[in-house]
Amino acid sequence: MVFQLLQQAGNDLTVDDVADWMDCERSTAYRSISRLLEAGVVVQEQVNYEHGGYYYVYRPGTPEDIAHDMQRLLNDWYAAIGQLIQEFEDRYSRDSADREKQPIGSCL
Repeated sequence: MVFQLLQQAGNDLTVDDVADWMDCERSTAYRSISRLLEAGVVVQEQVNYEHGGYYYVYRPGTPEDIAHDMQRLLNDWYAAIGQLIQEFEDRYSRDSADREKQPIGSCL
């Protein structure tokens, strides 16, 4: 819901803006935004006050950037799973050949 809000807002929002729009506590809005930041679908920008200090505003990432990151994550996952499958096959193909030499019921 927070991502959808940021997408529809049309301008950058602060955590307080999100909390107000979502009618929730500031801490709840902050946790939601933090998760979206970690997932890489939201962009954070620091805005500086003229006399010192700053605050952050948030906006959704571009659909192209998000799709690119999702594709990269999928490719990384696919490669990792492929490696695990190969390791499984290597290990149990070798072990099954050794087991064929042992009589059934052997504890070795």
